[in-house]
Amino acid sequence: MSTLADPHRNPLTFALEKTYERMLWLPIAFNELMGTTFITFVFAFVTASPSGMGDPTGTSASGSPIVFASAYWSSLAAIGFISCGYFNPAVTLNNMAMRKIHWKQGLLSIFMQFIGGFLGAGIAYGFNHDGHFRVVPTERNKHISLGHAFGLEVFVMFFLLIFLSVALDGNHPLRKYQLVSYSVFAVINLTLIQTFNPYTGGMYNPAVDVAINVIGYHSIEQGANDENATIPTDDKHWIQKSLVIYFLAPLCSVVSSLLLYYGLYRPTIQVQKREKEAQEDIPYQAMPDDSNNRSKSIISNISEKAPEDD
Repeated sequence: MSTLADPHRNPLTFALEKTYERMLWLPIAFNELMGTTFITFVFAFVTASPSGMGDPTGTSASGSPIVFASAYWSSLAAIGFISCGYFNPAVTLNNMAMRKIHWKQGLLSIFMQFIGGFLGAGIAYGFNHDGHFRVVPTERNKHISLGHAFGLEVFVMFFLLIFLSVALDGNHPLRKYQLVSYSVFAVINLTLIQTFNPYTGGMYNPAVDVAINVIGYHSIEQGANDENATIPTDDKHWIQKSLVIYFLAPLCSVVSSLLLYYGLYRPTIQVQKREKEAQEDIPYQAMPDDSNNRSKSIISNISEKAPEDD
């Protein structure tokens, strides 16, 4: 029987609660849509390139990782608990594989995250009134090959996901403090973006990176004939290469992080949990040569014999 439904309540209230239970997917979907739209919109503006004034390499704009991470953390802290999708398809897929969320909720969240990414980038693109504003795609460093960028993206995303997997384990000491988990995730994300963004150009969020690249490439293509435009559009395979780096690489990271988590970390955490439970079941006995334990026993006995205050 549903925890919300109560036959003794008003029939109208009962009907509304039952309807809400059946439509629980709606706030989850809207939450992922809104969160991803917000962080993509912020990212599109902070890395914006006004014609002739912006940084032609895109995401290396000064301060963009800090602003992006701040927007990300604030979104997680404010509304992340509703859907637990982290506004990141790779993280959602990882959580779905770990059975932290139902697979139907996970697939719905991933779909809405990509919709939110394109919506946020599209809204930013809509501000391109006279060609003075460009949504800049996340371009990799020109001195790094496609294979190296792909490998680096896999490696960096792997660390982000394995750290989050362990932090989300039910036996982790910080697991009950959800805001702390969000803060740890945001700090790790900021560290990785600040360090590796100049090489791969990505924000380690497939929904944001793919949307920014597709909309951004269309934006700079529209301004290719502007005399002030500084971003080249001669690479006809830009979007395909971007999908390899920002979509395929996170999938590889999810698989590798799950293999390590279930192959090493999860068994270790389970063993530590059983050992802790076994120690808690053993009755306390003070040893004569253990002054610390003897002191604890004496204090415990005094507390038990102390008269209660009237």
